[in-house]
Amino acid sequence: MLVLAILVLTFLRENLFLEINSIINNQTYNKAYFYWFNDWFNQLSIVSLLRLNWLLTICFVLMVSSITALVIQINFRKDQLFFIIKLYLVIFVLLLVLSTFLWLSGGWNLGYFVLRKIIGVLQSPLPLFVLYPFMYFSNNKSISNNT
Repeated sequence: MLVLAILVLTFLRENLFLEINSIINNQTYNKAYFYWFNDWFNQLSIVSLLRLNWLLTICFVLMVSSITALVIQINFRKDQLFFIIKLYLVIFVLLLVLSTFLWLSGGWNLGYFVLRKIIGVLQSPLPLFVLYPFMYFSNNKSISNNT
């Protein structure tokens, strides 16, 4: 059920960002699947949409990473949860350091693509789909080594 929640969140996230970004980029054709919030988004200023973009990004990263950690917690040992939390914290710190470096060095536009891809992965089910088999096989390996 939680995996389904991540998939639904990912679909919702994709649609929201397609709607918002089409308005920000002044595109004549909106590629969104549904236009649930289009009327409301059109009433917002570009600055408000950019802020909303960042706020939604943070919210989706927190929701998807929390569900990922919860799935790992439910299905595997408790110490795996701390591994997941540490992994996300390391990625967050690296993103923060890289963002700060790019901003201070004037290379923001060059590095934004990479930063955006990393943040996009954190908002997707990909970490769960990679971590779950990793935890499953490492858990089975440690169980077989103990017997």
